[in-house]
Amino acid sequence: MTFGRRCWTLLATFATAMGGASPGAAQDRPPVRFDSAHPANQTRTGTRRITHVVLHTIEGSAASARNWFKNPRARVSAHYIVDFDGSITQAVRDEDVAWHARGFNRNSIGIEHAGYAARNQWTEAQYRASAALVRWLCDRYGIPKDRDHIIGHVEVPGTRHRTDPGPHFDWDLYMRLVRGDGDDRPNAAGDSAPRVAGPAGTAHPVPRLGPRPPAPLRPGGDQLVGLLHVRWREGDAASGYPGLLLEWTRADPAPKALRVQLQEEGEGGARYESAPLSAAATSHRVAARLRHGRRYRWRLVAQDGLRRVAGPWVSFRTDFLPPRVTPRWPLDGDATVGAPVVRWRYEDDGEAQASFRVFVAEDARPERIVYDSKELNGPATAHLLPARLSPGRVYRWRVMGYDGRGNPAFTPWQRFRVEAPRVEGLSPVGTLEDAASAPVLVRWRLAAGVHGPTEGVRLQVERADGRRVVDRVWGSSAREAALSALPGGEYRWRVGVRAGGEVLWSAWISFAVPGPGQGPHAAGLSGAVGAALEDRRPSPAAR
Repeated sequence: MTFGRRCWTLLATFATAMGGASPGAAQDRPPVRFDSAHPANQTRTGTRRITHVVLHTIEGSAASARNWFKNPRARVSAHYIVDFDGSITQAVRDEDVAWHARGFNRNSIGIEHAGYAARNQWTEAQYRASAALVRWLCDRYGIPKDRDHIIGHVEVPGTRHRTDPGPHFDWDLYMRLVRGDGDDRPNAAGDSAPRVAGPAGTAHPVPRLGPRPPAPLRPGGDQLVGLLHVRWREGDAASGYPGLLLEWTRADPAPKALRVQLQEEGEGGARYESAPLSAAATSHRVAARLRHGRRYRWRLVAQDGLRRVAGPWVSFRTDFLPPRVTPRWPLDGDATVGAPVVRWRYEDDGEAQASFRVFVAEDARPERIVYDSKELNGPATAHLLPARLSPGRVYRWRVMGYDGRGNPAFTPWQRFRVEAPRVEGLSPVGTLEDAASAPVLVRWRLAAGVHGPTEGVRLQVERADGRRVVDRVWGSSAREAALSALPGGEYRWRVGVRAGGEVLWSAWISFAVPGPGQGPHAAGLSGAVGAALEDRRPSPAAR
């Protein structure tokens, strides 16, 4: 049986199980769990014309994508997420717009896949589940099942992505699964032995005689293996004895027994072979020490009576050194206002940070975590903490930086005090000798450690009798404003700054202008006020 006929038969079986449809006929929707992205990360439309499907890799786990889409600061989302085991989560309704491919969102469906573009991690379950979903979407919305309408993020016009979904993604296999086409092409060796997809969609010849070994999953594809794939054997944590977890798919038909072979590559490398394993097993912890910075390979050997058939070798490398992560702000003893932006430095020999996680605890009760960002993808080295920290209290924070190979690193805990935010007026104050003939420059500052841009500024000036002569709003982060020449009299002024969702007012500051006692006209004086740094239309948020 050729690969195409086998693929067609498997698809027919899958389609029948899903709803009785045969290849070429409309099938039922694959099982999908709905877990909505935050409303701030999508556009609710209710109806739209869908013409394309765009495929992505998450650059992380399916769980991290679900968490990131729920974060209102993410500003990204996708319609579906497909995990390694084939499970599907929907985060945005089909009729709404997900934010997954800039400039191409309006008429497309975005599908994220667990894994990393640069790694050879694609599983058969993931291929089949994703293809079944895309096939259903094409049937439902009339999308042609071709490479002009089913594309990768790298193919979106104007994109800055260079690889997504990555060089290991097998487009030929995927499109055959989407269309249910046959494939009678011979193997590279010229024989007609069927092929099955490995963990990255690469085709491996299946032996004609003997049992079929399962397809390896992890580690594979020259993958860098770190602590993520190292499990501590129960009772061995004190001695520091690690074990490597190998994972594979279940063979069909299953052999009577399996063995795992592992060796360090290179002449004279150490060898390991397991005892016979159950045919139902899909993982094995290797009871052998692995060394940092070495190259290894492993394979599965299937046994059926006297017959013994070995699968292909799968290479990987070891990296047990964590990155270096150091705190930058706030450091021990620093004072912040409201919700600070914590910052750190990530160093890993030129490699980018894959994800991070920020923790905040009360200093008086360090065991009580008051904030946990959960794992967030990306190379960011700054994170805005929530605005629920109480002024007058001392907190501590730290961050975990993760290299994507399973090696986490933590910064030391850093203590900081939260102070109440305030605004200080600087000038004018006292008696102004030349204010009757020259503009008055009003200056203020954000005090008590307030940093960064503000959301709006409001300046008020009153005469001594309480009559307001200036009430002006800017939607900017100005720190000074100019008033035209003021008639003689006594005045007071204050400034309000919107920051962190509330307006912070400075105290009233009095000043006097010598001269005749006539008062200014409010309209004329208000129109003479201008922001020295930036003058924009009034911001409703600052009113």
